[in-house]
Amino acid sequence: MTEVLFGIRVIKFYNWEPHFTQKINTCRKEALSHLKALKYLDAMCVYTWAALPVVISILTFLSYTLLGPQLTAAKVFTTLALEGMLILPLNAFPWRPRSLWRGC
Repeated sequence: MTEVLFGIRVIKFYNWEPHFTQKINTCRKEALSHLKALKYLDAMCVYTWAALPVVISILTFLSYTLLGPQLTAAKVFTTLALEGMLILPLNAFPWRPRSLWRGC
């Protein structure tokens, strides 16, 4: 794009606008398709990260009931409270500065 903008006088002088317009539009379509795929991946990651607490709760209660003990209301509320306390550290985990990771 920079070369096209710097050479705009030559492009206009030789009437090369249709050729360069086609090339630029092709490059823009390719860049847009890459950005579109990146944004879909980003949305999928955000959705997965937001749904993680619910999935953890379901898996916890499912595994507890499959092990055999009876699930009571006190155990459910206590587990939900403890998992609720873990949500904030889990959400902050990916955004920790690199300098805090000693040895990585």
